[in-house]
Amino acid sequence: MTDSLLKEAMKLTPAERLELIEQIWDSLEQDSAFVQLTPAQDAELDRRLGRLEATGPQGESWDVVEAELQRRVKDYEANPRAGSAWEKVKERLLSRYRS
Repeated sequence: MTDSLLKEAMKLTPAERLELIEQIWDSLEQDSAFVQLTPAQDAELDRRLGRLEATGPQGESWDVVEAELQRRVKDYEANPRAGSAWEKVKERLLSRYRS
């Protein structure tokens, strides 16, 4: 990567840089021959797919996760932790997941 390309990217807003990252990441799918799994990654993928097939999906639904995020934001608003990084996290979560 050239320094000039990085300098131009750094002129973008954080939201624009995230969008650029997403577009670059998605472009890698088109170059799938370039992205090769290591034998260890391939084995881990097989292991995880086998577990999924044997036990079915696990984890929480989006509704449960979203409700938990909303609860945490309300808890924070009721008891803010001044000076913590939580404020930045809260704003990112709210801006990304607000309906």
